[in-house]
Amino acid sequence: MERRLASEEAQQRVELQQRIVSAIVLIAMALAATLHGGAQAAAVIAALALFGIYEWVEMFRPQPLRLIQWLAVAAMGATFITAYFLGPGETALAGSLSALGVFLASAAGRSGWRRTFWTAFGSVYVGAGCLALLYTRNTPEHGLGLTVFLLLAVWGTDMGAYFFGRWLRGPRLCPAISPSKTWAGAFGGIAIAAILGYATARGFGVREPGIASGFAVALAIAAQLGDLFESYIKRRCGVKDSGQLIPGHGGMLDRIDGLIAASLFFMLLQVVGEGISWW
Repeated sequence: MERRLASEEAQQRVELQQRIVSAIVLIAMALAATLHGGAQAAAVIAALALFGIYEWVEMFRPQPLRLIQWLAVAAMGATFITAYFLGPGETALAGSLSALGVFLASAAGRSGWRRTFWTAFGSVYVGAGCLALLYTRNTPEHGLGLTVFLLLAVWGTDMGAYFFGRWLRGPRLCPAISPSKTWAGAFGGIAIAAILGYATARGFGVREPGIASGFAVALAIAAQLGDLFESYIKRRCGVKDSGQLIPGHGGMLDRIDGLIAASLFFMLLQVVGEGISWW
């Protein structure tokens, strides 16, 4: 018994080390692309979308599997190229046609209507979230600050939820979907996001850092809902991780699930909400 417990503790330490190293590498790459902007940022965000869409389609395993996976990847690649060189109207058209193509291909593969719907929906959801992140980075004058603010809020949520959840444990947040998540982790993630949001706003000289901290709380909630949504999808598909691309983390989709939801929410706030007047 003691030997088994020692083995489990050693395995947990190895996984934590892998998780930390992978997180450092990913954060460094994301910040470098964010700071550089332009084509470099667009290429990195497009890569996130392509890996995420590939993993999403693979989880649902439609037939013919590889054809639909690569069709979804190619369609999203074309949508990102359209987004970079043309306007939002052309991007929306390209994205709509891409989703329709994936839907028809999945239906032709006799995947069943539910699986067909979720396959196409995932292409739209993951792609739209990454396009929303690109939209934020390309915001005139404030794109860099807003993107750093968004990323730190999401990363703070993830780190706070992970460490507070392991430290305090307590009641489960949503055991039917994700048994490992706790209320302590959820509130810990929100608290860290609020602190980082306020600090980031002060660092960029934002006129209303208190409002920025409130937005960070909203982004933390959106990120956790996105995380729970992907957990629901994985449970529906009977898989533990979306892939094995990142040591200690699983697939790319496992890393960007919260960022996708938060990016969509953040873009919505900018377009139909308060805009960036608070910034």
